[in-house]
Amino acid sequence: EMIQEHRRKFDENNINDFIDSFLMEKKRRGTEGNSTFTDEQLTIVIREIFGAGTETTSNTILWALLALIHYPKWQETLRENIETAIGQSQPKMEDKENLPNVEAFILEVQRYANVAPFGIPHAPKKDFKYNGHLFPKGTCVTFAIDSVMMDPAIFPEPLLFKPERFLDEVGNCNGEQKEKLIPFSTGPRSCIGQSLAKMELFLFLTRFLQWFKIKPEKPNCLPPFEGNLGLTNMPRSFQLILEKL
Repeated sequence: EMIQEHRRKFDENNINDFIDSFLMEKKRRGTEGNSTFTDEQLTIVIREIFGAGTETTSNTILWALLALIHYPKWQETLRENIETAIGQSQPKMEDKENLPNVEAFILEVQRYANVAPFGIPHAPKKDFKYNGHLFPKGTCVTFAIDSVMMDPAIFPEPLLFKPERFLDEVGNCNGEQKEKLIPFSTGPRSCIGQSLAKMELFLFLTRFLQWFKIKPEKPNCLPPFEGNLGLTNMPRSFQLILEKL
């Protein structure tokens, strides 16, 4: 219905959003037989933008807020880091290197929450063998991302929430440990939106901590720090209090 509404009001001199841009490109290409700019493709892309580009990020933010009420000392540490580095200034990506605690916290949230434990299915373009196993062309293949995130050989004590695992001896974000993390899957077909997601997570969380103290609704009965696995691994529904600073 939304696509049809855009088509009725379409004005090539007033392109407002992604759907308008897609319709504009479809019109420009005309009736090319091999064009991928079809109504079906537009519907699929919009679904993927919401499913892969919105729900995953919003769920990670929810996990971060849940972690902040479970680990109030880390909340204080993050706020002190932010206050020292940028105060109440609007956070920018250039500030990230001066906020190693914030980055380490986000990385541990991504590891612990494991929002997309099986990534997105892929399929090989031709038959191939791996470790003696044949994968015929077109076989549905998923990455068991959980097998990395919770591997004690890669991340010691994986069941514990420990942002400090991503900090080195002098308090900088540990690049070597960070490289082992694969919340956006791995390989050349990893998540195309990971750069945007990393920016959103850093900017949103930093701003939250500048404006609010995040408190549990019931301090003596914290919501469980665990998720419900569906399309993504979502935290269970919970209530919290945002106290304006």
